Amino acid sequence: MHMDIDELIQYIFGQSDLQSPTVFHWIKSSTQFAYFAEKYRDKIRDKVRNAQKDTQPFEKLKDVFYELEIGYFLCQTHNFSVEYEKYGNKGPDFTVRDEANITFNVEVKRIRPGDSYQARFDLWKSRLKRQIFIHPSPLALSLKFGDNPDFSLDLVDRLEKRTLEIVKFIINIIPIAEQSILVEGKPDFSKAVPSFENEFELQFRQPPYSTETLANDGGQSPIFKKGDEYRKFYDLYWNTLDQVIPGMINILTIITDSKTHDSWALTRCMQYLNEVAKGNVIEKTKQLSGVLFRGAWHPTSGDPNILWCDDEAYNPIPENIGQSLRKMGDL
Repeated sequence: MHMDIDELIQYIFGQSDLQSPTVFHWIKSSTQFAYFAEKYRDKIRDKVRNAQKDTQPFEKLKDVFYELEIGYFLCQTHNFSVEYEKYGNKGPDFTVRDEANITFNVEVKRIRPGDSYQARFDLWKSRLKRQIFIHPSPLALSLKFGDNPDFSLDLVDRLEKRTLEIVKFIINIIPIAEQSILVEGKPDFSKAVPSFENEFELQFRQPPYSTETLANDGGQSPIFKKGDEYRKFYDLYWNTLDQVIPGMINILTIITDSKTHDSWALTRCMQYLNEVAKGNVIEKTKQLSGVLFRGAWHPTSGDPNILWCDDEAYNPIPENIGQSLRKMGDL
């Protein structure tokens, strides 16, 4: 090394980061990671600095830390040589070559608290209510979505894009609902939202209490069931598809430091991924060779990581690389 460890840590982290002692240990214990950290010190420092300026600096710094941890584990796997962001910051995090000259890419994602479609949906619903609140009505409004918890995962994306159209539709339908319930005496009034037929409908009713707002939600339960932590895993899966490099082995590594994401959640996620792979729902899924899960749980036996391989991928994961990834970090 051209810089000693103290100088390198100071260069990358400055004075304030709580994770720097761990990275110091990694550099001291691994010659290959020390070489990696010095070679890419500018990139790492930029990520740390940007994280420190983020609106959630603690969470962002943890994202960087766990990304570096995977880099450390890859470097510790002695038959791997590791490059960092070879294809730029919009490509995969690591490009790895094994002793047989087989090259593969690794993208690292960390599950943060609140990283779910449910959180995004709740935020969207709050914004929608604020926009229709200025149109008072004696009726209460429920937003009714499909009862199937596995309906299309792009629903939230489409809702967000069509918010203005949905608001206009609700405002225009209020007089019709009032006519039906308040004048004609019907108990309720339902209407499917255009572009969301069989997915999303409005349900108006006259509540047993006085109200001057449409913000009432009728006690609707979450459309993405609470406790279904596996959804967070495949949220990340979808978001990774734009970062794969065609014609190569591409692996998504998902990290969680929460023990709520247990083996059941992983199993359920893999069942879903297998369904996607068999159905070939999205062509890009064939470019993603597999998903590696590294969690906060501590298995009493077996490998520390769980690897799901997509046998239908254009570039499947070779068995020897798969074995190394499953054991990665168990050193």
